[in-house]
Amino acid sequence: MTPLLIGCYTAESGGNGRSLVRTAVHADGSFEPVVAASDDVASPSFLARHPQLPVVYAASELDAGVLTTYDASSGRLSVLDAQSTGGSLPCHVAIDDAGRTLAVAGYGDGSLSIFTLDPAGIPGDQQVFHHQGTGPHPERQDRAHCHQVTFGVGISVSDLGADRIRRYMHAGDHWAAAAGGDVAVRKGSGPRHIAVDGHFRYVVDELQPGVTSYRVDGGTGRWEEVSRAAYTGDVARCLPSHVLLHKGFLYVANRGVDTMTVLQVTDGALASVAEVPVGGVWPRHFALIGDVLVVANQQSDSLTSLLLSADDPVPVLTSYQLATGSPTCILPLG
Repeated sequence: MTPLLIGCYTAESGGNGRSLVRTAVHADGSFEPVVAASDDVASPSFLARHPQLPVVYAASELDAGVLTTYDASSGRLSVLDAQSTGGSLPCHVAIDDAGRTLAVAGYGDGSLSIFTLDPAGIPGDQQVFHHQGTGPHPERQDRAHCHQVTFGVGISVSDLGADRIRRYMHAGDHWAAAAGGDVAVRKGSGPRHIAVDGHFRYVVDELQPGVTSYRVDGGTGRWEEVSRAAYTGDVARCLPSHVLLHKGFLYVANRGVDTMTVLQVTDGALASVAEVPVGGVWPRHFALIGDVLVVANQQSDSLTSLLLSADDPVPVLTSYQLATGSPTCILPLG
């Protein structure tokens, strides 16, 4: 049994969730009952865990974004710190492996907020970068919309609004834009989330549904497109959300059509394997716990589970569901 922390949209964002709740998932995909974990934050859209400490971070997706830091060492979370992200509608939080730097992507104003973490995991010094840019999509690309932060060769930020991957490198005691500049991706593709695997990056294209793979030069940081797997179902309704790489296969959640796509990866090349239902509506996020894929279905107010087997990469939907209001993010705590 693995404990899970679930972020949920609250009334402040039009949701009906209870902020942060706890549950647990078993190896067969069944769930423990939901219990309240904290009511201290509004609309925690994304959660992250410190790599060494029992500390959890929640980004409140509000016009004036808030980052809340929690002590997660006991059953109920206790607030250690809360401060402004310096940006609007934060939708993703990431921490480097050393536990020294935390970064937040702001969808509303295309911002990147970078915090230095102290030895207790509390965010301290902060830099905020605001981006400009547009794309050909008339509604979704009216301005920069940063959606996810990844650590690797510096910091990479997917900008859905401007069809860019923003890149930053650590320079002395601060962060600065990478010398090689941003990565320009396909016009109108709307890069949303990225899976990282060594020198490869797998980018979910939300506005032109599919996944594009890139090879990153470890010296220059230059990105080179390798392969693209376009979604071949109901393209007009499909809005891919999250992506995860596991044992040579990519798993991509598709809102609108409420499915999960499975792609095989071979040295960066992508090949379609299968598409399966997730058992809920609007799969915004999912997490892999052992052999169980747990899916947060935002619009059906539910968690569902799919099982992987050792000899088959295609997940199988279980009959287990757990009711919880407007789930946005799943964070394993085990």
